[in-house]
Amino acid sequence: MAGLSETQQAIAHTDARVSAVFAGAGSGKTRTLEERVRWLIDTSIPPENIIVFTFTRKAAREIRERIDNPLVVCDTFHAICLQWIKDHAGEIGFPYGFNGVINEAEQKECKPVTGRKFDERFSAELQLVGFDQIIQYGNRLLTKSPELVLPEGCHIIVDEAQDNSSDQWQCVNLMADFPGTASLMVVGDFRQSIYEWRSASPEMGEEFCARPGVERYYLSRNYRSGSEIIEMANRLIACGGFSEPMEADESCGEGSVSFIETNDIAASIRARIEELSDEELLGYEDFAVLCRYNQEADEIARYLKSENIPVARPLPIENSDIERFCAYCNFMADQTNAISLCAYLGKTITDAQKRSVANDIAKLGFLDHSFLRDAAGGEIGTLIADSITKTGPSLTKQMIHSAWDVIRGIFGTTTLERYEPVRDKILMKFQGMEFSAVPESLLMDMQEKQVAEDGVAVLTGHAAKGLEWDTVFVAGPCQRKMPGSKKGRRREEERRLLYVMSTRAKQRLAYIILEGDDWSEFLVDEHGRFLI
Repeated sequence: MAGLSETQQAIAHTDARVSAVFAGAGSGKTRTLEERVRWLIDTSIPPENIIVFTFTRKAAREIRERIDNPLVVCDTFHAICLQWIKDHAGEIGFPYGFNGVINEAEQKECKPVTGRKFDERFSAELQLVGFDQIIQYGNRLLTKSPELVLPEGCHIIVDEAQDNSSDQWQCVNLMADFPGTASLMVVGDFRQSIYEWRSASPEMGEEFCARPGVERYYLSRNYRSGSEIIEMANRLIACGGFSEPMEADESCGEGSVSFIETNDIAASIRARIEELSDEELLGYEDFAVLCRYNQEADEIARYLKSENIPVARPLPIENSDIERFCAYCNFMADQTNAISLCAYLGKTITDAQKRSVANDIAKLGFLDHSFLRDAAGGEIGTLIADSITKTGPSLTKQMIHSAWDVIRGIFGTTTLERYEPVRDKILMKFQGMEFSAVPESLLMDMQEKQVAEDGVAVLTGHAAKGLEWDTVFVAGPCQRKMPGSKKGRRREEERRLLYVMSTRAKQRLAYIILEGDDWSEFLVDEHGRFLI
């Protein structure tokens, strides 16, 4: 591919069987992976023998679009392992024809009111597997019969490996140990490991990279940020024990880093945005405000909107709401899906309701699972009949033509004010969709934090990962928030999060705190002087 550096080409064309690529922020990692896949195909590797694991489905879609070859397998660990389970369910004790899968929220929300948890016995009976079990079952297949799921001579790429969980690293190790694996490349940046609170296991990644025979590569040239921004980021992360610095490409210029103390963070950001918009001819989409917590982001977004500055902010729908809505849609798509129904009803059953939900459901003729018929629950037959069965087959049509009414029925009137501003967007999103397509689309759009391009992005640091803007304001990086009271590994994760936030900036990086607050220890030396 034209324009790749020597290092990028060496990585893309390596013959190493197992390799680890340490890819810094803005280092052209995705273009390198794209060239890797193209080069493998050009050297007569069947595209169906190439497997690319990604951290999110959004990333998988982007890579698939770049590669433009439908035979290449490119998806998340969960999606790929799930397909393995479906294809070879009998190997791990599930009946053939297995097709019932629940997401993590449904697993947690489903509470058979007998108080019993769903163990493997119930899972096998219902042909179900929990979201958090998918990779574990995939690993069982890799341990027992790897040749069933990995083609002989396969070439594997694992992207964003620093975010892998322990189960995912076990999967990587098992694939590397499989003699039929022709090559396995893990790509990541442990400086950007910010998901240990969500079970990421960077220490297992470090152990993998230390395996005998692993070829190491470093993508250390940054093609995104000015040299001053890179110098600041290097100093910030070096104090956390990372000795491999990034190098700023001269094409990016110098850039600038500033430290601002103010009595009004939002007002100061607004003034600076207006100033730069006039002086530098920047559009609102060239700015981002990154916060540690969603509450801060909400407050700043509200202020900017009140000042007639357009804001790009993810839809204000909580994960629990999304999950419940998805459970409802999953049930409407497949009325034998007991888990989805329980997940939906879980928020409506109260302690005061004493009768059997299972008997009510059974009377409606939907389900034939003994554990549900025997469960003790609430007197909600009327609720089920009214909200699910009343219109029968016309519910799909109702969803297509009036998605908002369905959402209102699910979420209740107490939280309607949160959804009114996005009603039109939701209706447009669901127009023409069947029930089975809605949950997937909703989760992809909202859980992966897609951001519109027509306003100032106001996000948390976690939501900003993988994105970039000309000018970035890091709002509130003070000692009481970053790291706050966190200790040990969680404390160092806060440093890495601040590093991620800082490396989103291309030309201007501004840290801004309230007067009277102390700057985060990650931004100053032992004498209180700024690192740059």
